[in-house]
Amino acid sequence: MARSSAPTDRFNWRPSAWAALCAIILFVTLVTEMFDFGPVVYFLFAAIATLAALVIAILLAVARRYRRCLSVVTMILVIFATSLILFRNDFLIHTWGRWITQDSQSSAAVLAQPAPAAGDLKHVEWDGWGWGGNDTTVYLVFDPSDSLASAAKNHWSGRISPALCGIARLQRLKKHWYSVVFYTNEAWGDCG
Repeated sequence: MARSSAPTDRFNWRPSAWAALCAIILFVTLVTEMFDFGPVVYFLFAAIATLAALVIAILLAVARRYRRCLSVVTMILVIFATSLILFRNDFLIHTWGRWITQDSQSSAAVLAQPAPAAGDLKHVEWDGWGWGGNDTTVYLVFDPSDSLASAAKNHWSGRISPALCGIARLQRLKKHWYSVVFYTNEAWGDCG
């Protein structure tokens, strides 16, 4: 007996898994490389993919392929959920992506600096963003005594030391290495 060549109507989880994987790869790549515009570019790609999937879902529903339609709707929900999680952690993803891709260059630049004054730490301007005079600066800091460890663990912000006031975010990258984000228009040593 010959098999029917009519397409079957069945649920397939693979598009959802591929959508999540593609969303993560695209987001991490864009946010690591261009923090200012990466999320915007990602949002445009995700919006286009979601609209295309929605059109496909409607066409499948009209063709009475309900299980396939459910597969596409599930894919849309997975893209939305994955994107929400990624957007909520965009700065963390950006910082870790930069650290992983630029660890040796950045740490060498910090360690090449002369010994700092007492109470200060070796640091370099590592990242930043802003527009129209509202600039945010991120420093890569080497702390040989790990004095910033408890502040990073407790998500401390504000004034940590005489040189470190106006900290918006402090993140430990690995032992002795930290990412320090100052509030907008504040910089290292501007505690006057």
